[in-house]
Amino acid sequence: MNKLSPQKIKILRVIYNLEAQGLPIIGPKEISERLQISKSYAFIAMKELTKQGYLLHFPRKGFRLSEKGKKVAKRLIRNHRILEIIFVKYIGFDRETACCFARVLESRIPSHIVEEIANRLGNPTVCPCGYRIPAREECEEGIIP
Repeated sequence: MNKLSPQKIKILRVIYNLEAQGLPIIGPKEISERLQISKSYAFIAMKELTKQGYLLHFPRKGFRLSEKGKKVAKRLIRNHRILEIIFVKYIGFDRETACCFARVLESRIPSHIVEEIANRLGNPTVCPCGYRIPAREECEEGIIP
């Protein structure tokens, strides 16, 4: 798998969240606004992600996640939500603090460690906020930049 920069990982996660909210096509404007980056950088990064197979590009319309991109985004979400459980259940953080720390680590923790944590937790299916945790089979492995 291609290694992804932290910024490109953030772009994939934002696109996944926007698609989950019902936005069918995402443009550089939405990415630039949410990540506070320039629209031109967002477009260049999205084109690179398309070349790498993570996005589908619809000229003059925008972008969507490819199946590969969805698997990476689901890996990030799985990592995030498993980490949230650890932070809430074992460290005692409130959900908001747990979310902040999980966001920092979600793209940096190796998937095999997340899977070991998930196994030890009994393979939970929801996070402390009540959101579904994507199953391991839905996720890409090895996204560490």
